[in-house]
Amino acid sequence: GTQGKTTTTRLAEQALSGAGVPAAVIGTVGTRVLGRDVPTVLTTPEAPDLHGLFARMVEDGVRVCAMEVSSHALVLGRVDGVVFDVAVFTNLGRDHLDFHADVEEYFAAKASLFTPERARRALVNIDDPFGRRLVGLAAEAGVPVVTFALHDPAADWRAVDVVAEPEGSRFTLVGPGGLRVETAVPLPGDFNVANA
Repeated sequence: GTQGKTTTTRLAEQALSGAGVPAAVIGTVGTRVLGRDVPTVLTTPEAPDLHGLFARMVEDGVRVCAMEVSSHALVLGRVDGVVFDVAVFTNLGRDHLDFHADVEEYFAAKASLFTPERARRALVNIDDPFGRRLVGLAAEAGVPVVTFALHDPAADWRAVDVVAEPEGSRFTLVGPGGLRVETAVPLPGDFNVANA
């Protein structure tokens, strides 16, 4: 997405680590492997550096890596040859139009992640109009899609009964089969509920 990549990947890394899964994260604010910071420069490192990081993670026993993938990285081939277990789409705004000719080209770059060559599954925010478009594109390409939303009742996973507080937000997560889980995120704002 345009916004939420850093928060989403950091929340995933923390949740995995908290559950005892050896985890790492790569993104805008740097790379962390098993809780240790590793210096990196780009949101999505150049391909040789990225594969070097992956090799180091495997050697260190990392089982899962949450990673931000920028539109630049997709266009410039930084993640070519990498197939993600899950690709997540948060939203699409009007950023990076200095690199992409227009919003449609920017969307096409992001959508290229949701193909069988790059992802095994997709998790897509359908509160975003580009997310709703992406669901059809990913499904046509043969990538299984699960949806999430704060506002769209058609989503597979929804956050309802959101209570915003200064120290974060409480909400009920509603999922398939009538699943209901009361939970919270220690970050304020609806956008952080969506990221969580």
